[in-house]
Amino acid sequence: MAAIDRKSASGFIHGFRYNIRTLFNLLEQRLFKQSLPHITLPTKDLDTVSKKIIERCTISDSLYQMNGFMCDVMVFDEKTGVTKYYTDLPFRHVMEKPEFKDAKHVFLLHLSYGFDKFGATAAPVDNVHAPDFSTNRCASFLHPYIEYYSHGEYVDQTELQESLIVRYDDWSNANFPQWTSSANENYIKYYINDKLKWSDKVFNLVPIPEEIASSIFIPLNEEEMSRLPPLWEKSECKPSQELLPRSPELVQKRHLRPTMEEILDSLKPKPERVRVASPSLQAERIGCITAESTPVTTRQ
Repeated sequence: MAAIDRKSASGFIHGFRYNIRTLFNLLEQRLFKQSLPHITLPTKDLDTVSKKIIERCTISDSLYQMNGFMCDVMVFDEKTGVTKYYTDLPFRHVMEKPEFKDAKHVFLLHLSYGFDKFGATAAPVDNVHAPDFSTNRCASFLHPYIEYYSHGEYVDQTELQESLIVRYDDWSNANFPQWTSSANENYIKYYINDKLKWSDKVFNLVPIPEEIASSIFIPLNEEEMSRLPPLWEKSECKPSQELLPRSPELVQKRHLRPTMEEILDSLKPKPERVRVASPSLQAERIGCITAESTPVTTRQ
């Protein structure tokens, strides 16, 4: 099962269990003409669609474990007005199936990393940086992608901002207000509505108001900016608003990445630590040896 998946978890039980389930569903469709498992969403209901996508981004174990390999598929049929939502399908081969390839409106949802935006030769650790709240296109950590296809052809995509905990629901809204579920839902509603024209409503796409950001975060100084990896220079994503939490202690103690001298020092062999007994302890041991005429040894 890992033959076509070298990046996610197909080679392990917490991954190939989803492959087995998906393979069963695909074989049922091929051999017994069964429909792929799906649910039908309410007609032209952006609220339900956005909440469903938020739910899958947040609590789907299969999309999380099989990131970049499995995806969900949403298909809207203009003739019938029916919106079908399929789960846990192989991302690379889903558009080969006629029910998706021939459809006019198809959306693919998957969780993936964004390291490729910063150069193919860049090391993942070089992408460690403060989040950029001014855009949702420059995330490198695991985050949701929504891709749009029409008649089997890729059109474009949108993304949600990266989140260390990969949660975009109300729990995230309460604990991390900078990534509010309402903002994420608006991103989704705007993108879906731009393709399907379900509503005339205008959606607020500001991820975090500037006045709130300025009160919580402060920009990096020149020395810290100089220590960011050079891969930004040739990237489509640039650190337009590199930010860190506003706290005097954190500002004084923060250390973005080690210098080359620090790295080399950490590789040098460390001298063995020798425990030396205090003078009083030494005298006590000598007294014991004299009194008992028995050598006393200690494990250093």
